[in-house]
Amino acid sequence: MNIEITSKNIQNTYFFTNIFSQFINLLFTLSKKAKCIYR
Repeated sequence: MNIEITSKNIQNTYFFTNIFSQFINLLFTLSKKAKCIYR
C-alpha cells in the first residue's frame, strides 16, 4: 500500500511538472512572438 501511494504521488508530481513546463514553454513562445511584433 505504501508503495502504491508513493507511485501515485510520483505520477501526480510528474503530471503537474509536465503542465508547468508546457506553461513555461507557452509563455516563452508568446514573449518571443511579442518581441517580433514590437520590432
